[in-house]
Amino acid sequence: MLRAIAAAVLVASGWAAGPVMAQKSFFKDKVVHLIIPAGPGGAFGIFGQILAKFLTKQIPGNPQVVPQYMNGAGGIRASNYVANNAATDGTTIYLIHESAITHQLLFPDQVMYDAHKFIPIGILSSLNSALAVRNDAPAVDLSGFKQKEIVLGSTGRGSYEFVVPMLMNRFQNTKFKMITGFPGTNDMILALDRGEIHGMLASLLAFETSRPDWVNGKEVARIVFQIGARADPAISNVPLLTDLAISEEERALYSLMSLERSLGRALVAPEGVPESRIQVLRASLVAVLNDGEFKTLCAERGIPLISGTAEDLKAVIDKAFATSPSVVMAARKYITEK
Repeated sequence: MLRAIAAAVLVASGWAAGPVMAQKSFFKDKVVHLIIPAGPGGAFGIFGQILAKFLTKQIPGNPQVVPQYMNGAGGIRASNYVANNAATDGTTIYLIHESAITHQLLFPDQVMYDAHKFIPIGILSSLNSALAVRNDAPAVDLSGFKQKEIVLGSTGRGSYEFVVPMLMNRFQNTKFKMITGFPGTNDMILALDRGEIHGMLASLLAFETSRPDWVNGKEVARIVFQIGARADPAISNVPLLTDLAISEEERALYSLMSLERSLGRALVAPEGVPESRIQVLRASLVAVLNDGEFKTLCAERGIPLISGTAEDLKAVIDKAFATSPSVVMAARKYITEK
């Protein structure tokens, strides 16, 4: 797949020595800000730190790529910033929040960006998410969640960590109670450790890197279901959220929430960056994905490199925006009901 990505980028850009040298001259001695829609301690932050190190190595001119953490509102704050305040000369890139598209669809009054206008660079890793629940919670499975109140953490009402449980309350009659306002995933993990919440939704990568024993269902917590287009091999016996649906409407809503998992960890640039620099950034990302040291480090961290081209990323975005308006309106209605 990586060879295919490389070929696609090189052919599309008509790569030649002239453009390389021109962009090397531009990026030399520059600082490139990598916007990360989370804090430094969680899976997003860790992945961003690794990516920044290798982009510094691969972008022509070797600019210093610096992670800039911007957590808040389930990624909306970062997306708003990139769309409205970021530099458009190629010195700002965005490790886009996977919920950016559903945020725009479900909470249009809260966003000040159009995800269609972000310029795709490429997908680094498609990642499933999962619900982890403490083993000593009042309930630890779907049938129990319908009988007992379960307290879950969330960064905000715009986050999928909030939206999915609210939809399940509507369709499955679960009794999830949401506590919002956590700065990031790492803070929720610590709160779950302390027993301040019963469970949380996060990327499977966050659990694998920070609390691998939860993935195995040992000691503190267990994985109850996963969210994605297909089951992750690491937890192939854990049901998908879409498998839990009991109606077509519910399945359509869950499919919308699952689609964003295909974004996983993807890289975009703000609208207005010159095409020549976009092509450099795309080629540099390919070089990172082909870097043996990068692949080894990701393997050691348990980060799957299920990568895709800029065209693949655009296709995911387009598919999400093609969601039936009736499905979007239903989701808005259900998640705002008290």
